[in-house]
Amino acid sequence: MTISASVLAPPAVPTGAPARDGGAAAPTAPACAALTVVLFGVTGDLARRKLLPALTRLADGYAPVTPVRLLGVGRSEIPVDAFRAAAGLDGTGALEVDYVGGGYGDAATYERIRRRLVAARPGGGEVVVFYVATPPEAFEAIVENLGRLCDHVRGAGRQCRVLIEKPFGEDLTSARELLAHVTRSIRSDELLLVDHYLAKPEVRQLERLRIVSDRLAGRLDRSSVAHVQITIAETLGVDGRGGFYDRVGALRDVIQNHGLQLCAAVLSARRDVSGRATSWPDRRLRALEQLSVDTRPDGTHAAVRGQYGPVPGSFVRAYADESGVADGTRTETFAALRLRSSDPRWAGVPVYLRTGKRLAQAVCDIRIQLRGAADGATRPGRAEGDVIHVSIKGDPFVRMVTGGRTLDLASADPALAQDYVHIFHSATVGERGTFPDHGEMLRSWEIVEPVIREWEGGGPVAVYPAGSWGPEEAGLVMAGSHVWSRPRA
Repeated sequence: MTISASVLAPPAVPTGAPARDGGAAAPTAPACAALTVVLFGVTGDLARRKLLPALTRLADGYAPVTPVRLLGVGRSEIPVDAFRAAAGLDGTGALEVDYVGGGYGDAATYERIRRRLVAARPGGGEVVVFYVATPPEAFEAIVENLGRLCDHVRGAGRQCRVLIEKPFGEDLTSARELLAHVTRSIRSDELLLVDHYLAKPEVRQLERLRIVSDRLAGRLDRSSVAHVQITIAETLGVDGRGGFYDRVGALRDVIQNHGLQLCAAVLSARRDVSGRATSWPDRRLRALEQLSVDTRPDGTHAAVRGQYGPVPGSFVRAYADESGVADGTRTETFAALRLRSSDPRWAGVPVYLRTGKRLAQAVCDIRIQLRGAADGATRPGRAEGDVIHVSIKGDPFVRMVTGGRTLDLASADPALAQDYVHIFHSATVGERGTFPDHGEMLRSWEIVEPVIREWEGGGPVAVYPAGSWGPEEAGLVMAGSHVWSRPRA
């Protein structure tokens, strides 16, 4: 049985009213005369794999604005035709392409950007999105110069947005310092932090799923849910980025951002304790404020880390042997945690979160296990296998198995199915719910900080075979008779 898209569809956004609830904006969302994306790090891996294809699709297939223009910014001073050829932008699509080369700390670079903006749209009336997709060490120089450039953009009748990709800091202290530095130059209402998992349609559907669950399986809270499992797995290793990854690790790279945002999306309530409806970012922040890493009887945290080992007879090397990785490294390529919420609605419901590289399948999988008879279910006829299953990678779906029925919940907005298309769309129309706010980012660091410090003090790093589901020790974070499920790609 398939529930139609209309059941889960978000409400339409009235013309002239940017969405704040994080749902996909309707095609009638407010439009402006044009969009220009000034992309720092345009020659980098993220731009090549994600950002440039999304901009091409936005320009060619779905655009609340027209036209769409890319002004790429990179350190290499090359002709624009050479950049187009290197980026695979041959000029046959609707996307307008330009390029500026120069140092990120050089004021002359930003003067060239300003002149290109004026020359292309002398009358203003556009949204200018400055997208910072560079290594973290370049952030400070860029934002210092962007502050002055944004002043010009606003003064010339344009709207300004500044989008910054993760990682935002390397711990709570550095994140606070970086935020203070950035907001000295960039207005808070123009600064958007990017976590592309929040832009995935299956995550946005979790908001709509609550309505269906209330009708068919009971409220999504302790009365109906036994536990929650979230798996974010990659089959690749560090892919030539050993020097960078060795300073970061799985806890910082995935758990602190993607993982905890998915937890917040699952645990957030549609209304606050007074029954008042609140925005999606406010609900996510409230869920994060009540979330923490659980502890074991000995006082240590319910967290396990590991590193992938080699595959004998193949090209797959152990993480410790990867290029750029320090001798004797203890950086984790796998992390698993048990979290708990102090929200009375979720009391006693463990949330299990794991991520890793060189695992058996590339999946992002959320399983909300509903209570069966053995769990003391309050609804008659509930089977122990009843589950709400959200698959985000591969062949995405949102599926509910309850009472012997399998319900596939259809996606509501296929035009915005690609996450980075939705990010550009949301930034353009002012839909802030797609982006984690500053409080969410800082609270996520607060949650993982105790584990970071505990691991810095020592403790085991389990080695797991590449191509497996991680170290056997990951089972130690499970409570009672719970076991890790095997996600299906």
